[in-house]
Amino acid sequence: MKKYLIVIVMSVWGMQVYPSKTVVNGQSLETAIVKTVRAFQEGDFNAFHELVFGGLGVAYVDMPGMYWRMGIYSWIPYNEEEAIFKPTPLRYEMVSDYRVRFEPFPVFDCPTEKWNKEIGTIYCDTTKFNGGRFAVAKMENKYTDGHWETKRLKEFKKTDRTTYKVMVIGKEGGYSVFTFYLTFWENKWYLTMIQTFEECGA
Repeated sequence: MKKYLIVIVMSVWGMQVYPSKTVVNGQSLETAIVKTVRAFQEGDFNAFHELVFGGLGVAYVDMPGMYWRMGIYSWIPYNEEEAIFKPTPLRYEMVSDYRVRFEPFPVFDCPTEKWNKEIGTIYCDTTKFNGGRFAVAKMENKYTDGHWETKRLKEFKKTDRTTYKVMVIGKEGGYSVFTFYLTFWENKWYLTMIQTFEECGA
């Protein structure tokens, strides 16, 4: 019964999940993942800007204390002083092959600072949608000075339904991690969130 339920739900969203890639209306998730990683590694921010849809924006999420915080921009504020929610450049200067493994994410062991799976690899779990903007915004409203209105929360919840999380583990291993989220919206994959690696944080 559960098997047929999964097929029905995926059909509603126009999704087809394959062992090696996910394709929506001819748009390959694997292609979008590699394009995003290449843009970062090569410092090609013109290509990177093309991955952002203004209507959705790109969220930067980090954890300066006990809770996640999020800021959303319609552009890539990589070197903008006013962009307080932006990735630390050195975090993404890792080397990784463009191999995408569609399987459960690796687990990081804090005491040894080692991963339980191969490093220098890209991972994406397509067995479930795992967009996180709704969860982060809801947490901010509850525990910090979050300002997310009900209308925006509904938007996050809707787009999260077609969002996949991607983890790039650099060849250096350890904290060399680039985590981002891709959302399928208006017949195309867009970059909607970048999250800092805080596995062993507060």
